[in-house]
Amino acid sequence: MTASLHGKHRYQRIVSEEDKPPGEHSGSTKQTSFQWGLVKNLDDFFSQIYTYYSRQGFVCICVEELFKLVQFVFIVFISLILLMCVDYDFVLHYGDPIVVNGTTVGHRFQGQSVFSAIDFTKLNQLKIDQMFGVILFLFVAGLFWLGQSVYVAKKIWEAWQMKKFYSQILQICDDELINKSWSQVLQTLVSKQDEVPLCIDKERLTELDVVHRIARRNNFLLAMENKGVVSHLYRFPLIGERTFLTFGMKFNLKMILFSDPFATSWQLRDEYRKAANKFELAERLSRKFFWIGLVNLLLFPFVFAYQVLYSFFSYADVIKRNPSTLSSRRWSLYSRIRLRHFNELDHELKYRVDKGYKPGKEYMDCFPMKRIFIVIAQTIGFFAGSWLAIVLLANVVNEQLLFADYILVVISVLGFIVSVARSLIPDENLP
Repeated sequence: MTASLHGKHRYQRIVSEEDKPPGEHSGSTKQTSFQWGLVKNLDDFFSQIYTYYSRQGFVCICVEELFKLVQFVFIVFISLILLMCVDYDFVLHYGDPIVVNGTTVGHRFQGQSVFSAIDFTKLNQLKIDQMFGVILFLFVAGLFWLGQSVYVAKKIWEAWQMKKFYSQILQICDDELINKSWSQVLQTLVSKQDEVPLCIDKERLTELDVVHRIARRNNFLLAMENKGVVSHLYRFPLIGERTFLTFGMKFNLKMILFSDPFATSWQLRDEYRKAANKFELAERLSRKFFWIGLVNLLLFPFVFAYQVLYSFFSYADVIKRNPSTLSSRRWSLYSRIRLRHFNELDHELKYRVDKGYKPGKEYMDCFPMKRIFIVIAQTIGFFAGSWLAIVLLANVVNEQLLFADYILVVISVLGFIVSVARSLIPDENLP
Protein backbone atom coordinates (compact mmCIF):
# COMPACT_ATOMS: atom_id res chain seq x y z
CA MET A 1 0.00 0.00 0.00
CA THR A 2 1.44 3.38 -1.01
CA ALA A 3 0.40 6.97 -0.37
CA SER A 4 1.12 10.07 -2.44
CA LEU A 5 3.50 12.65 -0.96
CA HIS A 6 3.54 16.16 -2.55
CA GLY A 7 2.42 14.54 -5.78
CA LYS A 8 5.94 13.27 -6.46
CA HIS A 9 7.41 11.02 -3.78
CA ARG A 10 5.75 7.89 -2.44
CA TYR A 11 6.05 5.93 0.74
CA GLN A 12 7.36 2.41 0.24
CA ARG A 13 7.30 -0.66 2.38
CA ILE A 14 10.61 -1.37 4.08
CA VAL A 15 12.06 -4.51 2.64
CA SER A 16 13.57 -6.88 5.18
CA GLU A 17 16.86 -8.71 4.63
CA GLU A 18 14.96 -11.93 4.00
CA ASP A 19 12.91 -10.32 1.21
CA LYS A 20 15.97 -9.00 -0.65
CA PRO A 21 17.04 -11.00 -3.67
CA PRO A 22 20.63 -12.26 -3.81
CA GLY A 23 23.15 -9.49 -4.43
CA GLU A 24 21.07 -6.75 -2.73
CA HIS A 25 22.04 -7.33 0.90
CA SER A 26 24.45 -5.28 3.00
CA GLY A 27 27.13 -5.33 0.33
CA SER A 28 24.92 -3.86 -2.40
CA THR A 29 25.85 -0.98 -4.66
CA LYS A 30 23.43 1.40 -2.93
CA GLN A 31 24.99 0.80 0.47
CA THR A 32 28.44 1.12 -1.06
CA SER A 33 27.37 4.40 -2.63
CA PHE A 34 26.04 5.63 0.69
CA GLN A 35 29.46 5.61 2.34
CA TRP A 36 30.75 8.03 -0.31
CA GLY A 37 27.78 10.40 -0.17
CA LEU A 38 27.85 14.00 1.12
CA VAL A 39 31.62 14.42 1.36
CA LYS A 40 32.59 17.00 3.96
CA ASN A 41 35.70 18.38 2.23
CA LEU A 42 35.02 18.33 -1.49
CA ASP A 43 38.23 20.22 -2.32
CA ASP A 44 40.45 17.49 -0.91
CA PHE A 45 38.19 14.73 -2.20
CA PHE A 46 38.19 15.96 -5.80
CA SER A 47 41.92 16.68 -5.59
CA GLN A 48 42.52 13.08 -4.52
CA ILE A 49 40.43 11.85 -7.44
CA TYR A 50 42.50 13.94 -9.84
CA THR A 51 45.80 12.90 -8.23
CA TYR A 52 44.83 9.25 -8.44
CA TYR A 53 44.10 9.67 -12.15
CA SER A 54 47.26 11.66 -12.97
CA ARG A 55 49.51 9.21 -11.10
CA GLN A 56 47.96 6.21 -12.88
CA GLY A 57 46.50 4.19 -10.05
CA PHE A 58 47.19 2.61 -6.68
CA VAL A 59 50.22 0.48 -7.53
CA CYS A 60 52.07 3.35 -9.21
CA ILE A 61 51.41 5.64 -6.25
CA CYS A 62 52.61 3.04 -3.72
CA VAL A 63 55.76 2.21 -5.66
CA GLU A 64 56.62 5.86 -6.23
CA GLU A 65 56.08 6.89 -2.60
CA LEU A 66 57.93 3.89 -1.13
CA PHE A 67 60.84 4.35 -3.50
CA LYS A 68 61.14 7.96 -2.31
CA LEU A 69 61.70 6.64 1.22
CA VAL A 70 64.23 4.09 -0.02
CA GLN A 71 65.95 6.79 -2.08
CA PHE A 72 66.32 9.04 0.95
CA VAL A 73 67.78 6.20 3.03
CA PHE A 74 70.24 5.44 0.21
CA ILE A 75 71.40 9.08 0.01
CA VAL A 76 71.91 9.22 3.80
CA PHE A 77 73.75 5.87 3.75
CA ILE A 78 76.03 6.77 0.84
CA SER A 79 76.76 10.20 2.36
CA LEU A 80 77.80 8.59 5.63
CA ILE A 81 80.08 6.18 3.77
CA LEU A 82 81.70 8.96 1.71
CA LEU A 83 82.29 11.12 4.79
CA MET A 84 83.37 8.57 7.37
CA CYS A 85 84.12 5.16 5.87
CA VAL A 86 86.11 5.75 2.67
CA ASP A 87 89.87 5.30 2.85
CA TYR A 88 90.89 8.22 0.66
CA ASP A 89 94.54 7.26 0.96
CA PHE A 90 93.60 4.08 -0.90
CA VAL A 91 91.63 6.03 -3.52
CA LEU A 92 94.26 8.71 -4.19
CA HIS A 93 97.41 6.61 -3.98
CA TYR A 94 96.36 3.22 -5.31
CA GLY A 95 99.14 1.77 -7.48
CA ASP A 96 101.78 4.30 -6.41
CA PRO A 97 105.23 2.73 -6.61
CA ILE A 98 107.01 1.73 -3.41
CA VAL A 99 110.62 2.84 -3.79
CA VAL A 100 113.36 1.51 -1.52
CA ASN A 101 116.91 2.81 -2.06
CA GLY A 102 115.97 4.04 -5.53
CA THR A 103 114.47 0.71 -6.57
CA THR A 104 110.77 0.03 -7.10
CA VAL A 105 109.89 -3.01 -5.05
CA GLY A 106 106.13 -2.97 -5.60
CA HIS A 107 103.02 -0.84 -5.69
CA ARG A 108 100.81 0.40 -2.88
CA PHE A 109 97.65 -1.61 -2.20
CA GLN A 110 98.63 -4.03 -4.97
CA GLY A 111 96.31 -7.03 -5.20
CA GLN A 112 93.54 -5.42 -3.15
CA SER A 113 90.05 -5.03 -4.58
CA VAL A 114 88.29 -1.69 -4.94
CA PHE A 115 86.00 -2.63 -2.06
CA SER A 116 88.99 -2.31 0.25
CA ALA A 117 88.52 1.46 -0.01
CA ILE A 118 85.45 1.16 2.22
CA ASP A 119 86.41 0.53 5.82
CA PHE A 120 83.53 0.45 8.30
CA THR A 121 85.93 0.02 11.22
CA LYS A 122 86.77 3.72 10.86
CA LEU A 123 83.48 4.44 12.62
CA ASN A 124 85.00 3.00 15.80
CA GLN A 125 87.93 5.41 15.53
CA LEU A 126 85.92 8.63 15.42
CA LYS A 127 86.71 11.44 17.82
CA ILE A 128 84.07 12.84 20.15
CA ASP A 129 83.28 15.87 17.98
CA GLN A 130 83.07 13.67 14.86
CA MET A 131 80.80 11.21 16.65
CA PHE A 132 78.56 14.08 17.76
CA GLY A 133 78.32 15.29 14.18
CA VAL A 134 77.40 11.81 12.92
CA ILE A 135 74.75 11.41 15.63
CA LEU A 136 73.28 14.85 14.84
CA PHE A 137 73.28 14.04 11.12
CA LEU A 138 71.50 10.71 11.66
CA PHE A 139 69.06 12.28 14.15
CA VAL A 140 67.97 15.01 11.74
CA ALA A 141 67.79 12.52 8.87
CA GLY A 142 65.78 10.11 11.03
CA LEU A 143 63.29 12.79 12.02
CA PHE A 144 62.83 13.80 8.39
CA TRP A 145 62.45 10.17 7.31
CA LEU A 146 59.91 9.53 10.08
CA GLY A 147 57.89 12.54 9.00
CA GLN A 148 58.06 11.42 5.39
CA SER A 149 56.96 7.91 6.42
CA VAL A 150 53.85 9.29 8.10
CA TYR A 151 53.15 11.41 5.02
CA VAL A 152 53.65 8.41 2.70
CA ALA A 153 51.38 6.24 4.87
CA LYS A 154 48.69 8.93 4.64
CA LYS A 155 49.08 9.13 0.85
CA ILE A 156 48.87 5.36 0.48
CA TRP A 157 45.74 5.23 2.64
CA GLU A 158 44.13 7.98 0.55
CA ALA A 159 45.13 6.13 -2.62
CA TRP A 160 43.51 2.95 -1.29
CA GLN A 161 40.29 4.83 -0.61
CA MET A 162 40.41 6.27 -4.13
CA LYS A 163 41.01 2.82 -5.57
CA LYS A 164 37.78 1.62 -3.95
CA PHE A 165 35.94 4.72 -5.15
CA TYR A 166 37.14 4.27 -8.73
CA SER A 167 36.28 0.57 -8.81
CA GLN A 168 32.98 0.63 -6.85
CA ILE A 169 31.47 3.95 -7.91
CA LEU A 170 33.10 5.02 -11.16
CA GLN A 171 33.62 1.38 -12.19
CA ILE A 172 37.06 2.14 -13.60
CA CYS A 173 39.90 -0.21 -12.77
CA ASP A 174 43.54 0.86 -12.67
CA ASP A 175 44.38 -0.86 -15.94
CA GLU A 176 41.84 1.34 -17.73
CA LEU A 177 43.20 4.65 -16.44
CA ILE A 178 45.96 4.84 -19.03
CA ASN A 179 43.35 4.69 -21.80
CA LYS A 180 40.96 7.17 -20.16
CA SER A 181 41.13 10.91 -20.60
CA TRP A 182 40.45 13.19 -17.64
CA SER A 183 37.30 14.51 -19.32
CA GLN A 184 35.91 10.96 -19.48
CA VAL A 185 36.63 10.40 -15.79
CA LEU A 186 35.06 13.76 -14.97
CA GLN A 187 31.92 13.00 -16.97
CA THR A 188 31.61 9.64 -15.23
CA LEU A 189 31.98 11.29 -11.82
CA VAL A 190 29.29 13.90 -12.56
CA SER A 191 26.91 11.31 -13.98
CA LYS A 192 27.13 9.20 -10.79
CA GLN A 193 25.57 11.90 -8.61
CA ASP A 194 22.17 10.24 -8.86
CA GLU A 195 23.63 7.27 -7.00
CA VAL A 196 26.15 9.18 -4.90
CA PRO A 197 25.07 12.69 -3.83
CA LEU A 198 28.32 14.53 -3.18
CA CYS A 199 27.27 18.00 -2.04
CA ILE A 200 24.60 19.04 0.45
CA ASP A 201 24.55 22.72 -0.63
CA LYS A 202 23.95 22.04 -4.29
CA GLU A 203 21.75 19.37 -5.77
CA ARG A 204 24.00 18.64 -8.71
CA LEU A 205 27.62 19.61 -9.33
CA THR A 206 28.86 20.34 -12.83
CA GLU A 207 32.26 19.60 -14.35
CA LEU A 208 33.19 23.25 -13.78
CA ASP A 209 32.35 22.96 -10.06
CA VAL A 210 34.65 19.96 -9.71
CA VAL A 211 37.54 21.60 -11.57
CA HIS A 212 37.08 24.84 -9.65
CA ARG A 213 37.48 23.01 -6.34
CA ILE A 214 40.57 21.15 -7.53
CA ALA A 215 42.23 24.33 -8.79
CA ARG A 216 41.03 26.62 -5.97
CA ARG A 217 44.42 27.25 -4.34
CA ASN A 218 46.21 27.61 -7.65
CA ASN A 219 43.54 30.13 -8.64
CA PHE A 220 44.18 32.10 -5.44
CA LEU A 221 47.92 32.09 -6.06
CA LEU A 222 47.45 33.07 -9.70
CA ALA A 223 45.12 35.94 -8.73
CA MET A 224 47.62 37.26 -6.16
CA GLU A 225 50.36 37.05 -8.80
CA ASN A 226 48.26 38.92 -11.36
CA LYS A 227 47.36 41.65 -8.85
CA GLY A 228 50.95 42.08 -7.70
CA VAL A 229 50.21 40.94 -4.14
CA VAL A 230 52.93 38.31 -4.47
CA SER A 231 56.01 39.41 -6.38
CA HIS A 232 58.94 37.25 -7.48
CA LEU A 233 61.04 40.14 -8.74
CA TYR A 234 64.27 40.60 -6.76
CA ARG A 235 67.24 42.92 -7.08
CA PHE A 236 70.58 41.10 -7.12
CA PRO A 237 74.03 42.69 -6.87
CA LEU A 238 75.75 43.30 -10.22
CA ILE A 239 73.07 41.61 -12.37
CA GLY A 240 70.13 43.87 -11.38
CA GLU A 241 66.48 42.81 -11.17
CA ARG A 242 65.59 39.22 -11.93
CA THR A 243 62.56 37.00 -11.40
CA PHE A 244 63.36 34.11 -9.12
CA LEU A 245 61.14 31.29 -7.86
CA THR A 246 62.08 27.81 -6.66
CA PHE A 247 59.96 24.86 -5.58
CA GLY A 248 61.04 25.47 -1.99
CA MET A 249 59.93 29.09 -2.13
CA LYS A 250 56.59 28.08 -3.66
CA PHE A 251 56.08 25.46 -0.93
CA ASN A 252 56.78 27.99 1.84
CA LEU A 253 54.58 30.59 0.18
CA LYS A 254 51.62 28.25 -0.03
CA MET A 255 52.15 27.10 3.56
CA ILE A 256 52.16 30.71 4.83
CA LEU A 257 49.30 32.08 2.74
CA PHE A 258 46.89 29.15 2.95
CA SER A 259 47.40 27.61 6.38
CA ASP A 260 46.34 30.46 8.67
CA PRO A 261 43.73 32.51 6.70
CA PHE A 262 41.66 29.43 5.85
CA ALA A 263 39.77 27.53 8.53
CA THR A 264 39.45 24.71 6.01
CA SER A 265 40.81 24.28 2.51
CA TRP A 266 37.92 26.36 1.14
CA GLN A 267 36.55 28.52 3.95
CA LEU A 268 38.12 31.86 4.91
CA ARG A 269 38.24 32.68 8.61
CA ASP A 270 35.79 35.29 9.85
CA GLU A 271 38.45 37.72 11.09
CA TYR A 272 39.89 37.95 7.59
CA ARG A 273 36.57 39.26 6.30
CA LYS A 274 36.67 42.39 8.48
CA ALA A 275 38.62 45.40 7.24
CA ALA A 276 39.19 46.61 10.82
CA ASN A 277 41.49 43.62 11.47
CA LYS A 278 43.84 44.16 8.53
CA PHE A 279 46.70 45.76 10.52
CA GLU A 280 46.59 43.08 13.20
CA LEU A 281 46.46 40.33 10.57
CA ALA A 282 49.31 41.93 8.63
CA GLU A 283 51.42 41.93 11.79
CA ARG A 284 50.56 38.28 12.40
CA LEU A 285 51.49 37.41 8.82
CA SER A 286 54.77 39.31 9.19
CA ARG A 287 55.67 37.31 12.31
CA LYS A 288 54.81 34.10 10.48
CA PHE A 289 57.12 35.04 7.61
CA PHE A 290 59.88 35.68 10.15
CA TRP A 291 59.54 32.34 11.95
CA ILE A 292 59.20 30.35 8.75
CA GLY A 293 62.29 32.10 7.42
CA LEU A 294 64.19 31.29 10.62
CA VAL A 295 63.25 27.61 10.37
CA ASN A 296 64.39 27.59 6.73
CA LEU A 297 67.68 29.19 7.75
CA LEU A 298 68.30 26.54 10.43
CA LEU A 299 67.47 23.71 8.02
CA PHE A 300 69.42 25.26 5.14
CA PRO A 301 72.67 23.26 5.62
CA PHE A 302 70.84 19.93 5.67
CA VAL A 303 68.49 20.79 2.77
CA PHE A 304 71.35 22.19 0.70
CA ALA A 305 73.53 19.12 1.26
CA TYR A 306 70.65 16.81 0.36
CA GLN A 307 69.82 18.78 -2.79
CA VAL A 308 73.46 18.76 -3.93
CA LEU A 309 73.77 14.99 -3.41
CA TYR A 310 70.39 14.28 -4.99
CA SER A 311 71.19 16.42 -8.04
CA PHE A 312 74.63 14.84 -8.39
CA PHE A 313 73.28 11.28 -8.25
CA SER A 314 70.37 12.14 -10.57
CA TYR A 315 72.11 14.11 -13.31
CA ALA A 316 75.78 13.05 -13.24
CA ASP A 317 75.28 10.32 -15.83
CA VAL A 318 73.12 12.56 -18.06
CA ILE A 319 75.69 15.37 -18.01
CA LYS A 320 78.52 12.89 -18.65
CA ARG A 321 76.81 11.53 -21.78
CA ASN A 322 75.45 14.88 -22.98
CA PRO A 323 77.19 17.91 -21.40
CA SER A 324 75.14 20.31 -23.56
CA THR A 325 72.24 19.54 -21.20
CA LEU A 326 73.66 22.24 -18.93
CA SER A 327 72.84 24.92 -21.52
CA SER A 328 69.44 23.59 -22.58
CA ARG A 329 66.35 25.73 -22.05
CA ARG A 330 63.31 24.81 -19.98
CA TRP A 331 60.17 26.47 -18.68
CA SER A 332 60.84 28.03 -15.29
CA LEU A 333 58.48 27.62 -12.36
CA TYR A 334 57.71 31.34 -12.52
CA SER A 335 56.74 31.09 -16.20
CA ARG A 336 54.37 28.22 -15.40
CA ILE A 337 52.54 30.48 -12.94
CA ARG A 338 52.41 33.43 -15.32
CA LEU A 339 51.19 31.31 -18.24
CA ARG A 340 48.62 29.38 -16.26
CA HIS A 341 44.91 29.96 -16.82
CA PHE A 342 42.31 29.99 -14.08
CA ASN A 343 40.87 26.51 -13.46
CA GLU A 344 43.65 24.95 -15.54
CA LEU A 345 44.80 21.60 -14.19
CA ASP A 346 48.38 20.36 -14.18
CA HIS A 347 48.11 18.00 -17.14
CA GLU A 348 46.45 20.71 -19.24
CA LEU A 349 49.17 23.22 -18.40
CA LYS A 350 51.86 20.66 -19.20
CA TYR A 351 50.26 19.95 -22.57
CA ARG A 352 50.19 23.66 -23.45
CA VAL A 353 53.76 24.46 -22.39
CA ASP A 354 55.09 21.31 -24.07
CA LYS A 355 53.47 22.39 -27.33
CA GLY A 356 54.92 25.87 -26.87
CA TYR A 357 58.45 24.71 -26.10
CA LYS A 358 59.70 24.54 -29.69
CA PRO A 359 58.31 27.92 -30.87
CA GLY A 360 59.36 29.44 -27.54
CA LYS A 361 62.92 28.23 -28.01
CA GLU A 362 62.96 29.51 -31.58
CA TYR A 363 61.75 32.90 -30.35
CA MET A 364 64.47 33.07 -27.68
CA ASP A 365 67.08 32.14 -30.29
CA CYS A 366 66.10 35.29 -32.18
CA PHE A 367 67.89 37.20 -29.40
CA PRO A 368 71.49 36.04 -29.66
CA MET A 369 73.66 35.70 -26.60
CA LYS A 370 75.69 38.75 -25.71
CA ARG A 371 78.84 38.88 -27.76
CA ILE A 372 81.12 38.86 -24.72
CA PHE A 373 79.78 35.51 -23.54
CA ILE A 374 80.28 34.00 -27.00
CA VAL A 375 83.88 35.27 -27.07
CA ILE A 376 84.58 33.83 -23.62
CA ALA A 377 83.06 30.46 -24.58
CA GLN A 378 85.08 30.38 -27.84
CA THR A 379 88.31 31.19 -25.99
CA ILE A 380 87.78 28.60 -23.27
CA GLY A 381 86.80 26.02 -25.88
CA PHE A 382 89.92 26.85 -27.89
CA PHE A 383 92.30 26.40 -24.95
CA ALA A 384 90.64 23.23 -23.67
CA GLY A 385 90.35 21.78 -27.19
CA SER A 386 94.02 22.50 -27.90
CA TRP A 387 95.18 20.67 -24.78
CA LEU A 388 92.78 17.82 -25.50
CA ALA A 389 94.15 17.47 -29.03
CA ILE A 390 97.72 17.40 -27.72
CA VAL A 391 96.91 14.75 -25.11
CA LEU A 392 95.06 12.58 -27.61
CA LEU A 393 97.86 12.90 -30.16
CA ALA A 394 100.41 11.92 -27.53
CA ASN A 395 98.36 8.82 -26.71
CA VAL A 396 98.31 7.89 -30.40
CA VAL A 397 102.11 8.13 -30.53
CA ASN A 398 102.59 6.19 -27.29
CA GLU A 399 99.73 4.04 -26.05
CA GLN A 400 101.44 3.51 -22.72
CA LEU A 401 100.53 7.07 -21.78
CA LEU A 402 97.01 5.84 -21.16
CA PHE A 403 98.33 4.17 -18.01
CA ALA A 404 99.89 7.38 -16.71
CA ASP A 405 98.48 8.90 -13.54
CA TYR A 406 95.40 11.06 -13.98
CA ILE A 407 95.52 10.95 -17.79
CA LEU A 408 91.93 9.68 -18.06
CA VAL A 409 90.81 12.38 -15.63
CA VAL A 410 92.49 15.05 -17.75
CA ILE A 411 90.87 13.74 -20.96
CA SER A 412 87.42 13.59 -19.33
CA VAL A 413 87.63 17.09 -17.84
CA LEU A 414 88.93 18.67 -21.05
CA GLY A 415 86.26 16.90 -23.13
CA PHE A 416 83.56 18.10 -20.74
CA ILE A 417 84.77 21.72 -20.94
CA VAL A 418 84.89 21.60 -24.74
CA SER A 419 81.36 20.18 -24.96
CA VAL A 420 79.89 22.83 -22.65
CA ALA A 421 81.71 25.65 -24.45
CA ARG A 422 80.50 24.48 -27.85
CA SER A 423 76.91 24.27 -26.64
CA LEU A 424 77.07 27.97 -25.74
CA ILE A 425 78.27 29.03 -29.19
CA PRO A 426 75.40 29.58 -31.69
CA ASP A 427 75.47 27.88 -35.07
CA GLU A 428 76.86 30.30 -37.66
CA ASN A 429 74.89 28.66 -40.47
CA LEU A 430 71.52 29.46 -38.90
CA PRO A 431 69.80 32.76 -39.80
